[in-house]
Amino acid sequence: MGRVPRNVGDEFRRSATPPCTKLKQFRTHAGITALLAAKACGLSSPNSFYRYESVDRMGDTSIPDHIIEAIMPLILGRGAPPVTKDDLISISSAHRLLSSQKIQAPHSTPQSEPNSLMLETENAMLKKLYREAMLEIATLRDAKNRVQ
Repeated sequence: MGRVPRNVGDEFRRSATPPCTKLKQFRTHAGITALLAAKACGLSSPNSFYRYESVDRMGDTSIPDHIIEAIMPLILGRGAPPVTKDDLISISSAHRLLSSQKIQAPHSTPQSEPNSLMLETENAMLKKLYREAMLEIATLRDAKNRVQ
């Protein structure tokens, strides 16, 4: 007898994993690097972002709302199945507030195409990273020229 295929998308959403692990799953599922996520959050390096994905540091606590808000434009609607607003709200501290007050989070519709705000944000971040890389290259060139 062959194996029965399972719906990977449903299991991806219903797993009983800590919010920090889900954050990493959503980020990698959406194809976003830790560097891009860190820059979106205003953090200096990917290591600064990794702490929000670490079970050792975060345990079972929710992801701070400002982190969710910062990465939402990058992750929302990406991946197959696409990451939804409900997915991100489920790992935020807002989820605990909503569940304690018995209020339902608004249901979002999955997006198959990235929205224009997400593309604009991603393009702006990539341009900034490119400028920073070019500045670093110029600085290294100047230092090399001074040594010679």
